[in-house]
Amino acid sequence: MTDNKIEITFPENIPVCNIEILNPYANNPRTHSNEQIDQLMESMREFGFTNPILADKDTKEVIAGHGRLLAARKLGLRQVPVIFLAHLNETKRRKLIIADNQLALNAGWDMELLATELSALNEMGESLDVLGFEDEFIDDILNTQLEENQTPEEHIEKLVDKFGVPPFSVLDVRQGYWQKRKKDWKELIREKGESRENTLFRTDSYMNEIGTVSILDPVLCETLINWFGLPKKTKCIDPFAGDTSFGVVSALKGCEFVGIELRPEQVSINQERCNRLNLNAQYICDDGQNILKHVAPESQDFLFSCPPYYDLEVYSDLEQDASNQETYEDFLKIITNAFSGAIKTLKNNRFAAIVVSNIRNTKTGTYRNFVNDIIKLFQNNGMYFYNDIILVDVVGSAAMRAKHNMKNSKVVKTHQNVLIFYKGDLKKIPEIYNQPIFVDNYISNEKQETKENTNTEEFGKLDPVLFDTLTNWFGLGKGTKCIDIYANDTCPALVSAIKECEYIGFTTDSAKVQQNKQVVHKIGTQSRFICDKDLKKYVEQESQDFLFAELPCPKNEKEYKRLLKDLRPLITDAIKSLKETRFAAVVLSNSRNDDGFCYPLTDDIVQIFHNNGMAFYNDIVFLEKIIEAQKAKSNDMKARRVTPVHKNVLIFYKGRPSKIKDIFNNKTE
Repeated sequence: MTDNKIEITFPENIPVCNIEILNPYANNPRTHSNEQIDQLMESMREFGFTNPILADKDTKEVIAGHGRLLAARKLGLRQVPVIFLAHLNETKRRKLIIADNQLALNAGWDMELLATELSALNEMGESLDVLGFEDEFIDDILNTQLEENQTPEEHIEKLVDKFGVPPFSVLDVRQGYWQKRKKDWKELIREKGESRENTLFRTDSYMNEIGTVSILDPVLCETLINWFGLPKKTKCIDPFAGDTSFGVVSALKGCEFVGIELRPEQVSINQERCNRLNLNAQYICDDGQNILKHVAPESQDFLFSCPPYYDLEVYSDLEQDASNQETYEDFLKIITNAFSGAIKTLKNNRFAAIVVSNIRNTKTGTYRNFVNDIIKLFQNNGMYFYNDIILVDVVGSAAMRAKHNMKNSKVVKTHQNVLIFYKGDLKKIPEIYNQPIFVDNYISNEKQETKENTNTEEFGKLDPVLFDTLTNWFGLGKGTKCIDIYANDTCPALVSAIKECEYIGFTTDSAKVQQNKQVVHKIGTQSRFICDKDLKKYVEQESQDFLFAELPCPKNEKEYKRLLKDLRPLITDAIKSLKETRFAAVVLSNSRNDDGFCYPLTDDIVQIFHNNGMAFYNDIVFLEKIIEAQKAKSNDMKARRVTPVHKNVLIFYKGRPSKIKDIFNNKTE
């Protein structure tokens, strides 16, 4: 399209014409500096030629777009998109030339929302140079709080007031506002899990002291109804009803609830409790796979469920109880049948929320890919993966188990996944969910402490404490040979040097390689950065001790497919370079694309490692700074999108898990 081979995208259905036939207006009073033309050129490279030139149909004289025309010529474009106007006389053309420029100048900025947008783009690693602002202005606005004399904690309190819980991708049950509300709900519901005592831990287990049954968190139930239910009379369905938490909470919030539960004793307890409170909640004693026998297709407004976690907690010895199946495949078949039926009961343009967790294979000690099996299940049934939320649990018994678990390099899980799916047209969400989110005002007077991690520019954007922790837990200590297959940051190299580890990083970004080399040379480390993706040229097989990667976030289908295409051979070669009985750590996010839904990148990565013989060993969530409260300030939740404040850290193991204790014994202490 251009002489210098720079491709500029043009808008669809707009005619183009040869640039030579256009005539700039000789008396155009608007001036364009060389700096502004350079900015317009950069904008065209980034976004395309988004704003056509306006010109007179007869004279081909430019009415609006003189700056864009100059930029196009400087870029070497031979054609440009043009809209020719035939309805203006000479006087009106002269007036429009002035008005087109001045009317835009009369607009102002909402500085609070502008700060929010700039902060969000900056956190995503996007360059702000192309936006046209002076560097000093951007620095000032990024360093200014959105409201005078307000701390991040006060911003969070306002979010609690507006949404019940801050609409972040991490829900923290340890916070004061959550615990206060939970206490109120527990006193009302009085759920004790009477029908399934000792299902979580044996009566003779030392863990029995902290409780032997799991209870669904009522504040989580309330939050999900607030965010993803309809403003009034939401019809809720749950094919694995379990205890009364969701039924009671949804009914008390004015919803109609139907729950399918296999165990008759639990159904009896649930219905009695709901009847006592005079609630519009019905529990049906049947197998969740039979849900369509009781609930009509396309009749429900919100699907919620916290299904069994296979054999983590065995509820009964009934034949169709998913928790007591002999194999994971049999368990997953029941889950699939029940949810496939439940999805059919859901109306179009409605949400589903599923609370799940990855579960370990009790024989091998590695993770089953349950979370991503659920994502694929819902996607196969035509639902979009819309929000990826983490529920951070209280530490509870985790502290009692941590020292024992780390003998086998297993981190103790203190989170669950809350997966949000959407059925229908994504563009309809703001139209259908157009009412303010209903919450009770239960702001805690206690201000929660927030800790900010401060990274120097030299360490890059990756948190150095995160990489330090990963190498402590899953490296071999001093002398560990680290290979990084997406080395777009200096942090791993610098931390490796400080810990006296060897580091080699690969990237195809030549500019990044030079930048990283300059930084590590200044510090005086021997870390290596290589601009190539053919690892085999530089690294021998079975020579490395620790494999690391922080993956980029694809913004559209094209980027997503290209990322996976690049990753498959890259990861395969990297795993071949890894010695037996060694770990790999991958940091990533299930990022939201330009169309509004999330890509299941975690599942793709787990599958790639699995296909190369590495076991999914630890499922970790990294909570980023809750300075994100400033971003969420402009999130009115009309599109029901939570603000992401976490990353997934997936740990894989190559070799026999039984060898871990011997090789990594006492290394992290």
